[in-house]
Amino acid sequence: QPEKPPPVSTLHWHASAVSSLAFSSDGTFLLSGGREGVLVVWQLESGKQSYLPRLGGALIGIHPSPVDPAAYLLRQADNTLRLVNTATMKVEVSVLGLRPRPAGLSALEASRSTLLQPGSGHLIVPVENAQLQVFDTVHERHISLIQVTPRNVVVGSDAADAWGPYGPPAEPAVQHTAMSREGLCMATVDVRPDAGPFNSAESCLKFWDKADAVSGSGTRVPFTLNTRIDDPHRGAITSLSYHPSAHLAVTTGADAEFRVWERVNSQRRPGGKAEAPSCWRCRCRGSYKSLPLSASAFSHDGSTLAVAAGSRVTLWEPLSCTLAATLPVPADLAASGGLLQHLSFVSGSAHLVGASEHYLVVWNLLTGSLAWSLDLHACALAADPVHARFAVAVPAPAAAATAS
Repeated sequence: QPEKPPPVSTLHWHASAVSSLAFSSDGTFLLSGGREGVLVVWQLESGKQSYLPRLGGALIGIHPSPVDPAAYLLRQADNTLRLVNTATMKVEVSVLGLRPRPAGLSALEASRSTLLQPGSGHLIVPVENAQLQVFDTVHERHISLIQVTPRNVVVGSDAADAWGPYGPPAEPAVQHTAMSREGLCMATVDVRPDAGPFNSAESCLKFWDKADAVSGSGTRVPFTLNTRIDDPHRGAITSLSYHPSAHLAVTTGADAEFRVWERVNSQRRPGGKAEAPSCWRCRCRGSYKSLPLSASAFSHDGSTLAVAAGSRVTLWEPLSCTLAATLPVPADLAASGGLLQHLSFVSGSAHLVGASEHYLVVWNLLTGSLAWSLDLHACALAADPVHARFAVAVPAPAAAATAS
């Protein structure tokens, strides 16, 4: 005689896939969580639910405490642990780790939007929801989050037709960051792709002032917005660099132009008791033979601006955007038509280093000649600010084999 199938109860609330489940120690309650970032507590006898919303990230694990039957440890996809009490439905402890980079952000874009804050040594990295995370690498603790683009987290159904013909809303992301040498000012570029059929995107250049304030909700606010510039270029922004000693910044764009931005302090208003806030404006702009501009860097004394134009490197006087010189390129790099994606001046020497998708190139600025080049795929480049050396990051062998 065939066995009867066990009784099955179906509980429905989540709009997305459920990724974590746990029973209470006495079997009275079932806890569930998913991409919505909401902990749902089900009373199995009555079918009633209780909710702990706004946890800030997808739940990937629910673990009951062996000591307290009302305590549970939640694991989240953004590398966060939360200890919750289901008796009070409150979060008692939160431990925030270093968050992963956004899924839609490439390794190149992540390297351009990651930096160490001068003075404090805090690491600033792009994370999900158009935020920057400030992380103390010395004490291995989370400091704060900077909401670069104000927005609400949107979580929808996993169904293929839930968002219409163009898919789910595109996620904005921070693609470039730069900071003044003393760490008091920061510049960011955030991009919001269009989910429509034209593959367009909106770019926003923002300048921030260091604040170290506390918001009304008790969270730390390390920077406050000073100036916002919508679509500073006719197209994508390809690089962002900050002057080493003055409040100047440069952006390069897919429109074959670079623009130098300066901070201007407003004059004291008549009869006013305080100086009006400063702001940022475009000082000058330049281009080179209508070639695409892909990278930029200031020399350590700030007297020279290097801009990559196609496979070439051009040198400019930054205050007037006057062309000073052009540097030769290796024949292989010129023939491949590859764009230089990184530029950096080497401290304590007269050398400039650049990297494309397939070549690493070093120039001697005293002679204006090519020093040496190497067939190497460098996905990130950093120069030591004190010693005459630099470092490059190359893809892992497995990743390089897949790319080829």
